[in-house]
Amino acid sequence: MAQVVEVKPGMQSSPNQMKLKQLVTRREQVTQALAKEKGLLTKLAIPETKASIKRVIESLEKEQETLDELIGKIIKEDDAM
Repeated sequence: MAQVVEVKPGMQSSPNQMKLKQLVTRREQVTQALAKEKGLLTKLAIPETKASIKRVIESLEKEQETLDELIGKIIKEDDAM
């Protein structure tokens, strides 16, 4: 479920803009995966499976927070944003 962000010819992006695009794309992927896992949690009944899904949700939420921090840092550092 990878998404490619293309830079059109003639458009030049700063290194921070390129990083930001990739981080935002990754955050969207993590958000989609998180939504799928939360949807599964409501459909499954056995405790072992629910526990597994809860661990994955926790991990994805932490990754989302990390990506938010990285995105915020790049925005603060780059005056062009």
